[in-house]
Amino acid sequence: MAKGNPNSPHVFSNIIANMTGRVVSTLLAIVFTPIYISLLGIEAYGLIGFYVSLQAALSFLELGLSYTCNRELARCSGQGRPAFQKMLDTLRSLEISYWCIALLIGFLLSLSAPVIASGWLDSREFSATYLEDVVLIMAWVIAMKWPVGLYSGALSGLQQQVSMNVALVVVSVLNWGGAALILWAYEPSIQVFFQWQLLVAIISAVLFLCLTWFHMPEGFMHGHFSWKLIKRLLPFTAGVAANAIIGTILLQADKLILSAIVPLKIFAYYALASMMAEAVILLAAPISNAISPRMAQMVGANVKKSVMVTFFHLSAQSVNVLVVPLGLMLAVFSYEVLYSYTGSVEIAANASLALSIMAVAKILHANMLVPYSLQLAVGRLKLTVIINAISLCFFLPLVLVLAKSYGMEGAASAWLLVTLGYVFIGMPLILKQDLQGQWKTWILSNIFVPVLLITSLLLVLKFLLFNNEFSRWELAAMLISTGFISMVAMIMVLPEVRKILKKTLMSRGVI
Repeated sequence: MAKGNPNSPHVFSNIIANMTGRVVSTLLAIVFTPIYISLLGIEAYGLIGFYVSLQAALSFLELGLSYTCNRELARCSGQGRPAFQKMLDTLRSLEISYWCIALLIGFLLSLSAPVIASGWLDSREFSATYLEDVVLIMAWVIAMKWPVGLYSGALSGLQQQVSMNVALVVVSVLNWGGAALILWAYEPSIQVFFQWQLLVAIISAVLFLCLTWFHMPEGFMHGHFSWKLIKRLLPFTAGVAANAIIGTILLQADKLILSAIVPLKIFAYYALASMMAEAVILLAAPISNAISPRMAQMVGANVKKSVMVTFFHLSAQSVNVLVVPLGLMLAVFSYEVLYSYTGSVEIAANASLALSIMAVAKILHANMLVPYSLQLAVGRLKLTVIINAISLCFFLPLVLVLAKSYGMEGAASAWLLVTLGYVFIGMPLILKQDLQGQWKTWILSNIFVPVLLITSLLLVLKFLLFNNEFSRWELAAMLISTGFISMVAMIMVLPEVRKILKKTLMSRGVI
């Protein structure tokens, strides 16, 4: 078992493993989504989008238990043999709690299946009876996948992230590739798709259970459930859960509300646009995760404010080197991206405006990750919880009104308006608390000027190069080239990134 030494070689291998796992999962999603749409049809893909949103929305029931497990096992693993029994009891206690929640989710969703099928989803292709059967299978897919979150947290706390990510990649390949193979070889139906997902969910739950207990110090039979231990962990778990619940509702409310308002086919367009816009956050998250512990070290070492300010702006600009070019490419070339990705003119025409709006919102959302990492480092999350709670009070009625009036474009606009509120109201308060006087520099140098310049560049390139008819693959090649040009331009625009690049090239004798 890993002892959790922060200076051990495990740290670097864990970082590589986490990044590899994320990249593989993302690539599988990118490759197989258009295949699913081709095999199943756009309305059936809407059911997949609903399932993903429902699973994410229910994550508030996780109650911070996986992070608590991660933290407790990491702490105990550094204390050696005296803490072994505590580790075993912690995992067993949280494991039983988690499985109870999983079964509760399965039963409640099963009971709700008739209401969801006939009163929530509006399908023109599937009967209510057929939808009820699909939702019933969907319920137990979510339930069986539920414990994987706890075991992943445990493996991470045990410094076994290489094993964890190998298992995640195997499960992802089975999920994405296996489903496509079954649909192609057996029957291209959404019911078969979810039956396969249920089988893989059961396999993954058993796999992660065995893997986690294999890496525990004494083994499966030595852990005991403890109410006393659960009560001791409740205060910390409640704090994590409060922020997670609000964040989950903010991120998923638009999709769940829209799925009840518009036909399933329209929701499918929105789900696809949302999935593509989420790539912006997927690029930002690894950088944010990497700089968060570094910020904590700097706070612990009580470094000068000027050093923290420089690191803060460098981190924010590093995020934007990736985020702004991709986000603006999705916003400016939304139709072209959707057509080259799906090969469908209908999908591109219907989903392009929603994708443009959400891509801009995700750029703003990604830019909040570095300030949030700073708050984690200094240990002040109260303001974030308050801002999130206030945002939620505005967001829910806003998305309801705009979605009813303007459909999926209205739902996307609600999310954009909330992120603008975060940037122009929430961030000044947060940075005033943690890095006073830096908000104007952050908004102007890191966001506004780069976004303005790259948008102008992309609009010029679109006018000059994209005014003729191109095949799907020619269009894809042109989009990749344009994205590369915008990324190079972005590096030149950001001062801190430019300094680091110049210093690196000079040290290697390139310039």
